[in-house]
Amino acid sequence: MRDKPTYSVMSAVHRQSGEQRFVIVDRDGRMHSAGTAWLQFLSDSGKSPHTAREYGRRVAWYLSWCAQTMDWRKGTLSHIALWRQTVAATTVVKTNGKPGTRSASTAKLWIVAVRSFYEWADAHELLSTDLLSRMTQLKYFAPGTRQAASSVLLAGSWPILRVPRRRVNPHRSGSRMRGPAPISRISCCPPGTASWSIF
Repeated sequence: MRDKPTYSVMSAVHRQSGEQRFVIVDRDGRMHSAGTAWLQFLSDSGKSPHTAREYGRRVAWYLSWCAQTMDWRKGTLSHIALWRQTVAATTVVKTNGKPGTRSASTAKLWIVAVRSFYEWADAHELLSTDLLSRMTQLKYFAPGTRQAASSVLLAGSWPILRVPRRRVNPHRSGSRMRGPAPISRISCCPPGTASWSIF
């Protein structure tokens, strides 16, 4: 296992400028150049030091895992899925002091950091696969399936919300409803558009 590096995040200070930043290093103190450049990108783009350190820690674990299985530049969706399962199944000490596994939502947060790293690497043409395009392409799910219901917003089909409309009797004081309430149909447009249609 000595020849397979285990990466971690360290704080480094530049000798001449005194600038402090996070770097990803192996156990022998050698910097991972792509990981360190990505952490600098996170800092330069306004991420908080805490976010940069946590993202870096998660990517360092991913790079350590990759060093045992494959070159990180050749990652596929299968590798990302296996990494997510590994993160979710690894026993950790919880905040209550008891051992346990990470929740599904926590495992997703680990993937967010890895995805950010791969987005940066793809923009710098460091990848030898089309991993990022496969992560972002739209997928088709047959209507009526659970996946189709959860992806309705991604496909551009915007839901129709039905809201009861109140009927007011003009001969009575107050605003009591009389009879069954008719339905108003509200159709909303995609986020970022200012138009709303109310029927």
